[in-house]
Parts: sequence; C-alpha cells; structure tokens
Amino acid sequence: MLGLLMGRLRCLVRGLVFCGFWYGSICSGFLFLYCPLLPLLFLDQKLFRQLTDIVFAAWEVYPAALLECLIGTKVIVKGDAILPHDRALIIMNHRTRLDWNFLWAGIFHACKPLAHRIKMVLKASVRHIPGAGWVMQMNCFLYIHRRWDRDKAVLEKALDYFRDIGHSCQILLFPEGTDLTAGSQQRSHQFASAHQLERYYQVLHPKTTGFVFLVQRMRQNGLLDAVYDITVGYPHTLPQSEFDILKGRFPEEVHFTITRFAGSSLPYGEEELKDWLANRWKIKEQTLTKFYASGSFDASSICSKDSKSPESSAVNLSNGSFHKNSEVIHKYSVSSLPNIIHNSPCNSPSNLKVSCHYDESFNHLPSHDRSHGTILYLTLIFWTLLCFIALYGILTSSFIQMFAVFNINIFLYLSFFTQGFHHLEICLYRFKKKILDW
Repeated sequence: MLGLLMGRLRCLVRGLVFCGFWYGSICSGFLFLYCPLLPLLFLDQKLFRQLTDIVFAAWEVYPAALLECLIGTKVIVKGDAILPHDRALIIMNHRTRLDWNFLWAGIFHACKPLAHRIKMVLKASVRHIPGAGWVMQMNCFLYIHRRWDRDKAVLEKALDYFRDIGHSCQILLFPEGTDLTAGSQQRSHQFASAHQLERYYQVLHPKTTGFVFLVQRMRQNGLLDAVYDITVGYPHTLPQSEFDILKGRFPEEVHFTITRFAGSSLPYGEEELKDWLANRWKIKEQTLTKFYASGSFDASSICSKDSKSPESSAVNLSNGSFHKNSEVIHKYSVSSLPNIIHNSPCNSPSNLKVSCHYDESFNHLPSHDRSHGTILYLTLIFWTLLCFIALYGILTSSFIQMFAVFNINIFLYLSFFTQGFHHLEICLYRFKKKILDW
C-alpha cells in the first residue's frame, strides 16, 4: 500500500515538474523572446515572420527534451524523412488530445536537417489560452471556428499572406477534427452507417472539406511541394487529456510512421482528393490494427504509398531495403533507468539517472543524427534557465513587471476583443500594401 502511494506521488511530482517547465518555457519565451520582436512587425513583416519561426522552432525541441530526458519516453520514428524546406501539408490521425505535444519529438527526429516551420490548424478557442495561445497567434497558426463559410475565409487569407511575403511553411491538419474517444467513435460509426462505409476502430472517418481546400489553395499559390501522412501510435500507456499528464501518466513509447507524397502526385479534382484522403485513412486503420497487435510499425504494417500513385521517393535515412518508400529513419531514446516496477501507477522510470543511446542496428545513420542527444540536453538547459531567469526578473525587477503587464494586457485585448494578433498581422500587411500601391 505504501509503495503504491509513493508511486502515485512520484507520478504526480513528475507530472507537475513537466507541466511547470513546459508552461514556464512558453511564458518566459513569450515575454523575453517574442515581445521584443513586436516592433519589427511594423518595419519588416517578412523578417518578423522568419525570426518568430526560428524562436518557435527552437522551443519545439524543448517538449521533446522534457519527454525524453526527464520522463524517459522512447520516441521511435520510421518512414520518409521530413524535408524542412518543403512547402507542405501534413496530415495525421488524432488519437489523443496530446498528439500535437508528442509530435514535436517525432518531428525533431524526422526532420533533416533540424529545421521546419509548422503551422497548426486549431480550433479558435485555443487562442485565448494565456501564453500558449498568444505565442501560436504570433506564429500565425490557423484558427478555425468550425463554420466553413468563416473558416474558408480565414484559411484563404492566411495562405495568400504566406504567398505574398514569400513565406514557406508546413501546415498540420488533423482531418478527423477531434481526438478518438468513445463519443467521437460513436459519431464516426453513425457516419459510416449513413454512408455505407466500414466502421473504423483505430481512427475516425476523416472530414474532407478542409483537406481539399488546403491542397487546392496551396497548389494554386505554389505552396505545395509535398503532403506528409503521419500515423502515430501508443503501444502502452495512453494519456487522453492534459489532466493525465498533470497526474504523471506518460506513454512509455510513442511511435510515428511517415509517408511523403509529392504534391504533383495528388489528384486535382475535388472528388478525387476526397477519395484519396479516404483511402489514406483506410490504410491507416489497417496499419494501426497491425501496430496494436505487434507493438510496432514493421515492414508489413507501415502506411505504404498507394501503388497507383507514382512519385519520387523522399530522402530516406536508412540504407536498408526494408521498404521502398518507408524505411526506418530513426530509433532514438534518451531515458531514465528502466522502471523497477513495470506496473507502477504511471508505468514510468523511477530514477534520476539519464542515459543516451542508439539502437545498435541503426549505427549506419549519418553522424549528425548522433548529435540529437546533445541538442536535447542543450535545449533542456537553455529553456530551463530561461524559466528561472524570467521568474527571477518578474519577482525582482519593476521594469520587467511593467513590461510583462503591458504586453499581457495587449494580448488579452487582442484575444478577446479582436480576431487575434495573427489577424492583425495580415490586416497590417494588406494596409501597407494598399498604401504602397497607391
């Protein structure tokens, strides 16, 4: 009984530490890195967009560092490398509300080189979250209201803005629209019955309208080099919500498999694009069924390309002949000592000692891959120190306190009484363009 209580206490402490540093890094980055860049918005919007993307890309490694160095979660990535300079659409199944947070670790190991500019399509209410929502506004994430007439205009303005300033990015879309729960699965079953489709149990039937619009508009604007299909699986512990993380319930392993499709290989017609997406989700259902039976994405269960879709392969990072277009690119873990009690309340490492290692069967990977551990630790140190410096500054400096209050009030106003900072950025660009044209 005492051991069980101690195990739960360890889980709670780890959850609180993880969430504290995660949220602290966002708030400190917002005040000390983002807000000083605000004057650039009025001087050079393209430079502002580039610098904020660099800051966000640097932060994205921090959740990966916390997950792997602090918690000991293994992140296993297979398939095609993500080319960071691709102007791309990324689609992914939505198993849990926290997929996006674990995705940072997957992207970190999949990107060659370590750089990318991901913009997520999120529900509009997320922009109100203090700190996190404001940072995502400053990074020009795409907020939708689930009313297509309004959402279409939002997406159109953002994509046209990226085109006009010559900004390349990768847009992440969850076509299912929500995470997989008993309620959402029931609604998916009802949809399947109404349209004479088979029932899915590992994924939900995808919504096609947003996907079709993004593909067509990005293609029209010259912003679609590729579409990446990512499948995520959790073979053991599955945290479903933020409260699970707060209580210290972390996955022991997170598996990703990635398939790259050249933008030119996708069909052009609306109905054909809908069918393409539906077919990808059918393959994804089969892939995940095999995954949960075996515990890994192996050669026979990787989301393969449709044999009817000829295209050039992405850069693969494995020298084996494991699969033509989907080969193991990375299997890396930074972990604490293994659990001394596998069935502890949170199934988590119980020691502070940290070790870095690669699976020996992947020693043929390029040498820069072996620097991932160093990057994780340096990132962990940088953002953790920034958290403490920000906290010290807030507590001791009246100047920093006034600076914080000023910027927080600005973003509270923008979030609740306007359409957000990201909308202001686009409107400001259009206004400047009209003035110059005049």
